[in-house]
Amino acid sequence: MQVFPEFESLPFRQISKYIMQRITIDHIYYYNIDITSKCNAGCPDCARTDIKTGKKIKELPLQDWTVDNFKNVFNNKTLNKKCMVFNGVYGDALAHYNFLEIAEHCSRSTLKKWKVHTNGALRSPDFFK
Repeated sequence: MQVFPEFESLPFRQISKYIMQRITIDHIYYYNIDITSKCNAGCPDCARTDIKTGKKIKELPLQDWTVDNFKNVFNNKTLNKKCMVFNGVYGDALAHYNFLEIAEHCSRSTLKKWKVHTNGALRSPDFFK
């Protein structure tokens, strides 16, 4: 049984466009984001590390989401009963210049759940208490 028989002969781009035109915020329930590209670690298997030099790849600029931008995109409507993970693929969220303000925004929001993936080395043990 085919779920969408009308897609059988369509190229992927047309299918993707069709779906994207119909997705609303109500279809999204999980955000997985990086708020910075900064990180103190140089993990050899990290996506941001050049395997030849062991240093940050040159093509990845060091940048942060601004707090205002984050708050505008992730407001109570877009966060309502959703889950968010600060994943740390291209940067450690704790390296963000104002992570605490973003964390406070998430805590006061209508998010169902949120968590941070971090190497933990940027903050003291007291920070995590």
